[in-house]
Parts: sequence; structure tokens; C-alpha cells
Amino acid sequence: MKFLRFIPIIFITMICLMPGKIEAQDNFQLVLFVEEGCPYCDKTKTFIDENSITDIEYIDIREDSQNADFYNTVCDNAGISLYDRGVPMLYDNGEVITSADKIIQYIADKYEIEVSDDPLENDNGSNRIVLIILGFGFLASMLFLVLNKNK
Repeated sequence: MKFLRFIPIIFITMICLMPGKIEAQDNFQLVLFVEEGCPYCDKTKTFIDENSITDIEYIDIREDSQNADFYNTVCDNAGISLYDRGVPMLYDNGEVITSADKIIQYIADKYEIEVSDDPLENDNGSNRIVLIILGFGFLASMLFLVLNKNK
């Protein structure tokens, strides 16, 4: 019966001594926190892949609880409130950069890569198409209002 008292202590000690995924970050200078399916994460990862940058570790914060804990610890240390947390987020030895465009610019500066200043140039015109559709929608709604006002 006395042995049963030591089981929780042994269990907790074993958990504390187990190596976790957080130790893997020591091999990388930069850590990019991402989520699967995030278009901004994909944009950032595409830029990194296209420029053959290999010393950035991707950590999917939904993959397991250790990744989420590490992400939250980094956010807490950086003073990022719960409401302002999101992905992608770049962690560079204590420095935290949020938003895909800021991360891309930070990486471009760090690796001396030239980045276009025109955001519409890099997305194959999809923003222009959206603006055109919104413009037609606005014009159609104005026309509808004008025609209904005359009745």
C-alpha cells in the first residue's frame, strides 16, 4: 500500500523528463507558426519555398498541444493578447513578427531578397478581379435604387 503513494510522483517525474517537440526548435533560428488551410500561412510558406530558405521550421499550432503551448508561451512573452493572436507568426530568437506581408518583408530583408512593392503584382490579378466584381455589384445596386425610386 505504501508503494501506491509514490505512483503519482513517479508519473509526474516521468512526464517532466520526457523530451518534447519544443526542444526541436533549438536547431532552427526561425520558427513560423502556421495552421493548415490558412491562406496567409500558405502565402508566407510559398515565398519561403520559392526562395529556397531552409532554416525556418514550420510549426502547426493545431497539430498537437505542445505546439499550441509553445505558441502561447511565445505570444505571452511578446505581450500579445489572446484577442490579437493569429497565424502566420514568425519567431526569431525573441522577436515576434505577425501578418504575412510583414513576415515576408522581414525574411526578404534578412536574406537580402528583393520583394515587389506592388501587392497586386504577385497574386496573378485575383485582387483586381475581386475589385472589378465589387465595382459591378456597387453599380448594379445603385442602378436598382435609382430605378426603384422613380416608381
